[in-house]
Amino acid sequence: MTKKEIAEAILRYGINKAYLNTENMTTGVLTQNVLNPLSEEKITELSLETEKILRALIVQYNHAIDGGVPSDQECGLLYQYVFDRVVEVTYKTIIGKEIDTKFLLIEPFEGYEIDLPYHIQQKLTNQVGQLASLCGTLIEFMDKNGFREEKIGTWMLPFLMVPTYIAIRFAQEMDLNDDSELQAYING
Repeated sequence: MTKKEIAEAILRYGINKAYLNTENMTTGVLTQNVLNPLSEEKITELSLETEKILRALIVQYNHAIDGGVPSDQECGLLYQYVFDRVVEVTYKTIIGKEIDTKFLLIEPFEGYEIDLPYHIQQKLTNQVGQLASLCGTLIEFMDKNGFREEKIGTWMLPFLMVPTYIAIRFAQEMDLNDDSELQAYING
């Protein structure tokens, strides 16, 4: 397969598994119920900017691991990190707040905090299990097809563009005013 075919296969598989339906009960996070629509132009802008950032992170990461293959755990940490950061950026875009979010390679491995209201953070926390399942399913798919045997530059970008796409959609699907998870926590 060509690099482009590998990228398309990873993206198609990962995004299809992200939609909540009877086949994706453990991996689905997207409902297709958009509450905070963004223009196609804005979505494209967010995607392209994130892709540019991810390309730089992948180069740094590849250098840090000296051409090795990232473990499943490292892939999972990066996957969750990209999802969290892109939700943060998309949320700020939706509400018209200045985007001051930074993507730092060290953060997925040493810890980070996202700049979101607590009730929005809870919405992300509630999806961690689904995202971990989705990430694991995507890694299995890539391994079954030998994609991680290719150079990291072939498979890592499409792998991380899956949580990018999901995060942009997820932020658009969130009820930004619903703090019921926070209220349930407070009320015990």
